[in-house]
Amino acid sequence: MTLTRPRTTPELPTLREAIDRLFDDSFVRFAVSPSRNGFDKPAIDVYTTPDAYVVRAAMPGIKPEDIHSTITGDVLTLEGTYREEEKREEKGYLYRELSTGELRRSVTLPHGLRTDAAEATYADGVLTLTIPKAEEVKPREIKVHPR
Repeated sequence: MTLTRPRTTPELPTLREAIDRLFDDSFVRFAVSPSRNGFDKPAIDVYTTPDAYVVRAAMPGIKPEDIHSTITGDVLTLEGTYREEEKREEKGYLYRELSTGELRRSVTLPHGLRTDAAEATYADGVLTLTIPKAEEVKPREIKVHPR
């Protein structure tokens, strides 16, 4: 009877499997990620300043007139539609992802914002929404007096 030691480490992938995974997963991070509801989710940055709450969303290739942002209650929803303008009749596409699509992302907003004064700008594929804070939630400095 021969005793063998159980294997405690998972098998390492072959070189071929590692290279295939590299090309399948891609080492480039895209500005959108797929979502379960059929819409892509744009990458976002959310930060606060002393005067405002700022949301920046990557929406490359979308025209400003195809971007819609709404605030309902405390939820900000960003939507955009991108379309390929050029119509091609030739065949031969091996892989095509850049024809049409929709982006949608929702963010829950904190209390104390003046949503009626929100402003949106769009430049270089990035949508920036600035929502001012109400006076009562802005930070105030409290002076300390010696006794």
